[in-house]
Amino acid sequence: MKLMLHIVRKDLLRLRWYLTAWLAVIIAKYAIGYDVMCGGVLPRSAFRWLDSIVGALGVVEVVATFFLTALLVQGDALVGSRQFWLTRPISGGRLLGAKVLGVALLLVLPALALAVPWWLVAGFDARMMAAAAVELVAWQMLAVVPAFLVASLTDTLGRFIMWSLVLIWLVVMAPFYSAWLWTKSMGGGAGGTNSLTPDRMLLMCLVLAAMGA
Repeated sequence: MKLMLHIVRKDLLRLRWYLTAWLAVIIAKYAIGYDVMCGGVLPRSAFRWLDSIVGALGVVEVVATFFLTALLVQGDALVGSRQFWLTRPISGGRLLGAKVLGVALLLVLPALALAVPWWLVAGFDARMMAAAAVELVAWQMLAVVPAFLVASLTDTLGRFIMWSLVLIWLVVMAPFYSAWLWTKSMGGGAGGTNSLTPDRMLLMCLVLAAMGA
């Protein structure tokens, strides 16, 4: 446990400025929300403008969480030949535990801590706060888990971005690809021989990712 906490502390020092910027985004999101709630009646245009800013900050928060997870994991990448832990008695399980603990202490816990004052201002009781905490952690995991998996299999940020785009493309296109396969199996037209069908688009995407790797 002591070694795991040492790795978490190392990651905290290494990423302190990125984490500070990420926390500033979260604080700004809640501060604007508090101003809207307690600032009295606002014109509809002003309310929409502030609501758009809060939404944009929420998107920035999720994207930042995604990349912070990658930076945290790749600080001690599992792939490659120059990792410092290759000459240190750190087992794979312990290193994995340290990174999971780092995500919990550096990303999930601060997000929860900053959300509590907002929930109190909004009048949440204990049950509502518990439900909101579960929802917040679930949204965090949507960014953390894919980033953690992809970062574990890549050793540079460029490759992480490339394979993340492939993963996102697969998730987004999966329903369209399934519909295309169903239409094709039912005898529907699949376009001409030179058309850019989903299977060809998938092949192109994988080839580009392999070239980037």
